[in-house]
Amino acid sequence: MVLLGVGAFGLMQMLGNSTPISETTGAPSASPSTSVVGITQPVIVGPDGSVQQLHGIPVDAQSLNMSPDGSQIVFVADHGGSPQIGTIGVDGSGLRFITQVASVSIAKGTLHGPLTPVWSPDGSRIAFSNGHIYVMDADGTGLTQLTSVGGVDQWPTWSPDGSTIAFSNSGFSPLDDNAQSRTMTIWTVPASGGIPRYAFTQRCDGCDMPAYSPDGTRIAFVNGAGGISLMDTNGRNGLGVSPPGAGFVPRWSPDGSSLVYVRSGGAHAQDGGPLLRGYVVNISTGVIHRIPGSVDRAQNAVQWLPTGGILQNRYTG
Repeated sequence: MVLLGVGAFGLMQMLGNSTPISETTGAPSASPSTSVVGITQPVIVGPDGSVQQLHGIPVDAQSLNMSPDGSQIVFVADHGGSPQIGTIGVDGSGLRFITQVASVSIAKGTLHGPLTPVWSPDGSRIAFSNGHIYVMDADGTGLTQLTSVGGVDQWPTWSPDGSTIAFSNSGFSPLDDNAQSRTMTIWTVPASGGIPRYAFTQRCDGCDMPAYSPDGTRIAFVNGAGGISLMDTNGRNGLGVSPPGAGFVPRWSPDGSSLVYVRSGGAHAQDGGPLLRGYVVNISTGVIHRIPGSVDRAQNAVQWLPTGGILQNRYTG
């Protein structure tokens, strides 16, 4: 596979006009001991390379996710002394917090829920993790717990028709400081409630962070080796699409041809958390491109928008 470094903001450049360097060499990165002092700035990077800064979002917001119609963003931020889920208009208006749930301690106490809220395909509901998987109406009403089995459930993702939610479960091994475990695997559950089912036809230890393809035929996920893989939604035809090692949170392009994901960039944020860089991999060719900018932790993974731009909660030094 070939890694293309990108030095400019232009997504058009990112998608084909850069000079290739080897994946094994990689782009220059800071030392793991580097401390980066900066701020988080939510932005939308357009297909033409334009950068739109988003305003009004709380400075500690994490897990930003755009509504399907592009009008609202859901996020997690401190409210009343604990993490809660809020929403805000893309224009910065209408900030409100829509949950008042007890925050669950995850990953040896280093991570606290609720986490990773995601809109349903029609924008009427929001799924999130708080130790288990929950759904609620977009205004915070109708809160329903979908899962209750052993282990910690994380990373909900909706099927395109809104009928099913895929998620990862930690299994019988405890989560480490990165909220992962060697027995992590992927399950599905009806969005209306029902019995969770194992997503694979064979055992897949360490598999995590699922994402449905736009046509609903495949699921992208993090495999046990730390790379990005695909499988059909029936659990068959597994395929690796990125090199192994520290790849997180794959998310699909609107046309289903590529995946965006994040991986370690070596540097650390002011609070000690890892800074992650975004990459795009073309599923057919295996060519990988770097997205400019960094994010703080996997919870701030890049989201590819229907407009062709990307939503990035960018961490700047």
